[in-house]
Amino acid sequence: MRQLAQSGKFQEHSMLSKAAIKATNTEIQERLSKHRIEFDFADYFDIVQRTLELPAKEMSKLGVELGKSRRLNRIGDRQKFLSEAQIPFEVIELGLRDAIEGLIASPLAKECVLDLGRIKQDYRVEGEWCPFGVSTDNLKFVVDDDGTISISLKNSSETAVKEAKEVLIALASQVYVGN
Repeated sequence: MRQLAQSGKFQEHSMLSKAAIKATNTEIQERLSKHRIEFDFADYFDIVQRTLELPAKEMSKLGVELGKSRRLNRIGDRQKFLSEAQIPFEVIELGLRDAIEGLIASPLAKECVLDLGRIKQDYRVEGEWCPFGVSTDNLKFVVDDDGTISISLKNSSETAVKEAKEVLIALASQVYVGN
């Protein structure tokens, strides 16, 4: 639902929740059909629709505000890249264009694994499992179990943001691999 709200296509909250439920149902049915299982989730999704009514209302309002900020070019960029293993990923700048507070890299492929061995070869790693820290000389990233790689950059200079973005892109390019 968050992604649909961010797309700006749904200003009416009931349409947002219906579209999110439809997308979820489609994905579930695709997965079940691979195993030749059929199940009607309609009753469950009716309950979900009612439960998500207030969050959908808030998210659709936020989606409209996000659209306004995008049109005014106030917020950070979203850029798509390919990893060395040809796994697409996205780097998102968090915050306003002139005050980036963080960066997040996220794989866009439905199936993607992290090459943890490669991380340990090229970077200092703190922790045994996700989330864990990945460091360079002056930057510290967090790698989470959903595949996201993030760094906090609050009160950083434009030069520091640019350097962090370059390292993040290199890290994600090496780490995201297919199954």
